[in-house]
Amino acid sequence: MTGRRDRDERGAVAVVVAAFALVMVLIAAFAIDLGIQRVARRDMQSLADIVALDLVRELDGRTVEDLSPVMPDLAAQSVERNEGTLGDEPDLDVRLGELDEEGAFVELTDDEDVPTAVRVVAQTAVGFAFISGSGGATRSAIADLDSGACFKLGSVGVGLDTKRSALLNSLIGDALGSSVNLSLASYQGLANASIALADLVDVTSLGVGTVDELLTTEVSLAGLYNASATVLDNQGKTAQADIFQALALQVGPVPKVTLGDLLSAETGNGAAANAAFNALDLLYGSALLSNGESFVEVPSLGINLGIVTLTGSVRVGQPAKQGCGRVDKATATTQQVETNLDGNIASLPGVNALSIIKINTTTIAIDDLAINAASASGTLKSAQCGQPSETDPDRISVFATPGLVQVDGDLAIRLGADLIGGLVKLVINIPATINADSSAPGQLVPMTFESLADYSVAHPAGSAGVGLGPSAITLDTAHTTVTATLLGFPFNLGGTLAGIVNALSGILGSLTSSLNNAVILPLLNTLGVRLASADVYGVPRPLCGEPALRG
Repeated sequence: MTGRRDRDERGAVAVVVAAFALVMVLIAAFAIDLGIQRVARRDMQSLADIVALDLVRELDGRTVEDLSPVMPDLAAQSVERNEGTLGDEPDLDVRLGELDEEGAFVELTDDEDVPTAVRVVAQTAVGFAFISGSGGATRSAIADLDSGACFKLGSVGVGLDTKRSALLNSLIGDALGSSVNLSLASYQGLANASIALADLVDVTSLGVGTVDELLTTEVSLAGLYNASATVLDNQGKTAQADIFQALALQVGPVPKVTLGDLLSAETGNGAAANAAFNALDLLYGSALLSNGESFVEVPSLGINLGIVTLTGSVRVGQPAKQGCGRVDKATATTQQVETNLDGNIASLPGVNALSIIKINTTTIAIDDLAINAASASGTLKSAQCGQPSETDPDRISVFATPGLVQVDGDLAIRLGADLIGGLVKLVINIPATINADSSAPGQLVPMTFESLADYSVAHPAGSAGVGLGPSAITLDTAHTTVTATLLGFPFNLGGTLAGIVNALSGILGSLTSSLNNAVILPLLNTLGVRLASADVYGVPRPLCGEPALRG
C-alpha cells in the first residue's frame, strides 16, 4: 500500500514548477513591457529638453506672429539632429509664452506679444513585446533665456589702513588659532587680486569637476589656500600666492570649509560659473568659517585711532555672503559686528560753546562703547550685458537695505574753560551718554560698468559716511559739577553757575562733530561698518541670453 501511494505522488512537483514558471514568465513579460515604456518616457524627456533649449535661442525679441510660422520647422530640424528615440516617430507640440512670478509657464497668443519662454511637449507610442497593444509616453520641457549676475555688499578691503590691518590680523589669527602678522601692503595686494571659481575648479588637488560641486563640497582650509596659491601663481601674483601657502602650512589639514557659505548661488543659473572672489575676501571669509562657530571674538584688542586707543572686545559674525543668480533670486548679506570698548581722549579738538564760556581743553573717558551692526541685505533686480565699453556698458541693479546699527556708551567729559576774559578758570565735569540707532529704508542701486575696472567701485545705498546725529549725545546736567578758581584761588560762582550749566547745551553740535571725526567714523571704518548705508559692488560679469530649463 505504501509503495502504490508513493507512485501516485510522483510528478506533483513538476506541475507546481510549471505553474510557477508560467507566472514568472508573465511577470517578466510585464516588466519588460513596462521597461520599454519607461525608456520611451526617458527618451521623450531628453528630446523635449533638447528641442526646448534649441527653440528658446530663437526668442530674440520677435513677436508671436513672427515666430509661430517658423517654430514647427525648427522643432523638426532639432528632432532630426537628435534622432534615435525609442518608439514611433515623436510628435511635438510647441507653445510660446512667458514665465509668471512663480515660474509657471503662461502661453502668449496675441500676435503682438513678445515671448520669452517656450514649452515643448514630446510624445510617442511603443508596441508591447508580450502584451497586445501599445503604450504612450509623453513628457514636456520649459525653457527661457537666463540672465543673472553676481554682486556683494561691502568688502574686507575697503578702507584698508594700519588700524584695519591690525584688526584683520587679530580676527584671522583668532579664527585660525595661530599668529597672523600681515602688513598693510600685503593686505592691499590681496585686495587687488582676484580668484575665479572656474580657475579653482581647474586645480586638480581640490577634486571637483564643476563650480556647483566646488560650492557644495567640503574641502580642507589648507587645500583651499594651496589651490588659491596655485591660481595666483598662474596669474604671476607670487607675493599673494606666498601668503596663501604660508597660511596653509599654519592651519594644517583639520579645518574644513564649504565655499557655498561665502557665495549664495541660485540652482540652475550659470552666473556663479563666471564668479570670482576678491583674494582678501576669500582668505578672510574662509578663515572665519573654519572655526565652526557662529562668531569669532577677540576678547582683548587695542584699536589705535590716533587721538585715542580703544581697548576691549570685538565680535564678528559669519563672513559676508556674495550673491549669484537670476533677477529677484540672487541675494547677498554683510557681516554682523559687535564691540565693547573703553578709552580715554586726552584732548579732543574743536569743542566750543556759544555763550559765556570759552572752552580750552576737552578730555573724555569712554566707557562700554557698544556697537551692534546687523547684516545689510540685497537682492538682484536687473542684469544687462554690454561689451563692456563707454557706449555699451554692463548694467546691474540691486535693491539694498542697510542693516540696523546701534551705538551706545557712557562718556565722562571734562572741560577746561575760561570765564570773564580768562580771569576765572573753570573745570566742568559732565556725565553723558551716547544712544543712537541708525537704519535706512531699502533703495534701488543702479550700477554701470564701462570697463572691468569699474567693478571695483563701491555704490552706496543710503548716505555714505554718516556719523552720529546731534541728538545721539545726552548731557546729564543734573549731575554736572563746576569748579572755579580766580587767580588760583577757589571762587564762588553764585548765580552764574546756573547760566554756565545752561550754556553747556551749546557744545552738543561741536562735540558730536568732533567725536564723529576723531573717533566714531574712524572706528566704524576700521570695523567695516556703515551707518544708514551699505556699499554695493558688482562682480564681473553678468550672464545674459543663456538657454536654461525651468520646472
